[in-house]
Amino acid sequence: MVLPDRILISRQPVVIVGGFMTWPGLYRSLQVTLNKLTSQTVVVVDIYPWHWIFAVLPAGWKLILNKIKRAVSFEAHHSPTKKVTLIGHSAGGILARLFLAGDPFRGTVFNGKEQVNFLITLGSPHYNYLGAWMRKWVEKRYPGAYFSKSVRYVSVAGKAVQGKLSGSLTEKQKFVIYKFLSNHGNEWGDGVVPLSSALLKGARWIILPGVRHFSLKKGKWYGTPQVVKQWWSECLNEE
Repeated sequence: MVLPDRILISRQPVVIVGGFMTWPGLYRSLQVTLNKLTSQTVVVVDIYPWHWIFAVLPAGWKLILNKIKRAVSFEAHHSPTKKVTLIGHSAGGILARLFLAGDPFRGTVFNGKEQVNFLITLGSPHYNYLGAWMRKWVEKRYPGAYFSKSVRYVSVAGKAVQGKLSGSLTEKQKFVIYKFLSNHGNEWGDGVVPLSSALLKGARWIILPGVRHFSLKKGKWYGTPQVVKQWWSECLNEE
């Protein structure tokens, strides 16, 4: 199957999957900016913190996957390309990867790769040294850019804070957080996810200096308008 080019991608709807314990309103700036950039429909899947509470179990994953399916199916039906671009922030990027699979998952076949031809993950913790069974399970079953024959994968990662055991209090804190994901905390990341965890093997990598995992203040994060313009432009540029 031929991968989609930037012309096709720019003509199709965008579906955003939020991260752990988030809600749609937190992605308003990302949604509005992408709408202005693409002139296409941009929707945020209706996932709220109480849905994420159940995501510690596979039954909870399925609840969120069903919500992704409803949003993607509706937008793909109305898309001129019959496909959509899927964007997952943080843990949303992990479930977006699982959504692509055609194997039955707890009795349901999602097979999102039939309706998604472009997957962008924003600060998603693809690799986890300790805990996080969901991430490990997805990586074991569908490692890296598993469906790259029909889906373009892009991993966007922020490089804002370095973890350093011998550094400042903030750097020491980030060292502990990063070590949980990568087992070597002395590295750069977005303040929550280190680069080694956010950069999916086989995907195109985009590293954004000074960009944090999330920020409700004045700091730059993946949904800050100028940052969105930067990574979206790079995503559309041919490698």
